[in-house]
Amino acid sequence: MILTFDNLIQQLFYRWGSIAYRFRFPLFIGPILLTVALGFGFLFIKKQTTIDPEYVFSPKNAQWRYEKKILSEYWPLNEQEFWPGKNYDYTGYVDIIAAGIKHPKFGRPNMLVLKYLDELERINQYIIHNITISVTHNNMAYEVGFTDLCMSYDWKCFMNEHVTMLMPKERWGNFDPKFAEFTNDIITSEVRQPFYQFLI
Repeated sequence: MILTFDNLIQQLFYRWGSIAYRFRFPLFIGPILLTVALGFGFLFIKKQTTIDPEYVFSPKNAQWRYEKKILSEYWPLNEQEFWPGKNYDYTGYVDIIAAGIKHPKFGRPNMLVLKYLDELERINQYIIHNITISVTHNNMAYEVGFTDLCMSYDWKCFMNEHVTMLMPKERWGNFDPKFAEFTNDIITSEVRQPFYQFLI
């Protein structure tokens, strides 16, 4: 008799059925015990999980890890000499992503439009001056805000002035002088040349 595909499948299922019936108890208990044993892995999932964008998408032997180690060793972060863009040791920070309400036809709005930048600045000011968190230190509870926790330069917090940098230049009047000088260098040397078409 010629062995057809149907006959082969039938024989395989028959043999597997015989094995499954003969060892029905181990095949019933085994998956349950395996599920319980593997479930213990969830006890360690927190320490093995990171949401840090620096680590999520790069391998353990990435070149940047070596470079960051060198930079951190020779130019350690000083919380009273913090300079945005020139420090590499960001170990405690919060990213806040703002997005406009999605329009059913046109999608999300351009956040670089002035009215949305104004709203972004309003949110920024609200965070700086109104939001606090509870901190316990030496069995004492404290309410601390942005200015209590922020990195600073010469004891002055950076208030996310880069939001102002996205606005038209006539709105730059309230810039911190040092930060304005720093951002002006970026605009003239970095942004204007390679991205000139974008700025037109």
